[in-house]
Amino acid sequence: MAQGIPKQTRRLFFYTLFLIFILIAPILIAMSYGYRLDFGTGVVEKRGGIFVKSKTPRLSIFLNGNFVKETSFFSGGALLPEVPPGTYLLRIEKQGFHTWSKTVEVEPALVTELRQILLTPRPLARATTTDTDLALVENPNHPEENFTIDKKNNLVQKTATSTNLLATNVYSFGIIENTIFFIDKNGFLARLVLPDGTVETIARPGFFLKEDANVKFSRSPLGDLAILDESGGFFLLDPSGAVIHLGGGVRKANFDERGEKILLAKEFKIEAVWLRPNPYQPFQSSGTKEKVLELGSQIIDARWFYGNNSHIVFQTKAGVFFTELAGRGGRNTTELVSEKVDQIATVPELPNKIFYKRGKNWYTLGL
Repeated sequence: MAQGIPKQTRRLFFYTLFLIFILIAPILIAMSYGYRLDFGTGVVEKRGGIFVKSKTPRLSIFLNGNFVKETSFFSGGALLPEVPPGTYLLRIEKQGFHTWSKTVEVEPALVTELRQILLTPRPLARATTTDTDLALVENPNHPEENFTIDKKNNLVQKTATSTNLLATNVYSFGIIENTIFFIDKNGFLARLVLPDGTVETIARPGFFLKEDANVKFSRSPLGDLAILDESGGFFLLDPSGAVIHLGGGVRKANFDERGEKILLAKEFKIEAVWLRPNPYQPFQSSGTKEKVLELGSQIIDARWFYGNNSHIVFQTKAGVFFTELAGRGGRNTTELVSEKVDQIATVPELPNKIFYKRGKNWYTLGL
């Protein structure tokens, strides 16, 4: 029978392991909190990370010009761990696409997240818009057709056999589902619920009224009502009944698909207003307004790209362009059409398509 290990040897082995544990445990704990030893300088520093996410898989990631890794084929994401604090140039590439890049600040013990990364194809495929898509783009259904304001400023509903008086002293109106929102000649905002015809006065927020009424009404999926008056004054009626003035000089206003934010196109500037808190970095709170871009040339129109509700299509006299909402580290802007167009459009039902019109023809760009 083999002789067992001597007691003294076992004790020595135990104390050796215990000593190793005592020496290594603080290092392991420090590493778990992001601390690393820089062998070049001998300094212990707390590190951070970078997380990128894109629907396009297998993107090559470069940090300060050095290849790091590819994004996942299945998730489209990639984590760059143990990055020393500092400022980096993050570049993302894929053959057949425009290069994407940003300046990224890495902070100790913090993962900097960059989501909704979208690389535009090069070249971009263009096709004539189909009749099916065109029906959605031009939206031929106009619920206001049976409603009008007569010469006496009465809001009336016309049927094949009669004309029904709905409200008096009306300046402008808009129909949202079964509700008519209108502004009277004294500047009061009211709503009329169909079919019972109940009228409720909401507020008098200070609309600019002139002889030719052209107030625009639109509602978000979350129930916010946007009102754009003749002077470009933009007002928001939230679900609680409060009317908020969000500024002037607005030419076009568009809610994103979920109604969490709204895009404001001005003559030379595009702004975005967060109507609900953003749960992702940089964590905008409700009511945050940010400048997306400002140009020296006139902005004709701006629309959400509904493929991710985080990119914007805008039109100038020079053509059609595509840019990001996220502005940390700079914005990537791509030219989609390098010639003057008459109109642009995007629709939630066709989220990954961008439409533009030249002359009588509509064209489709697919991303």
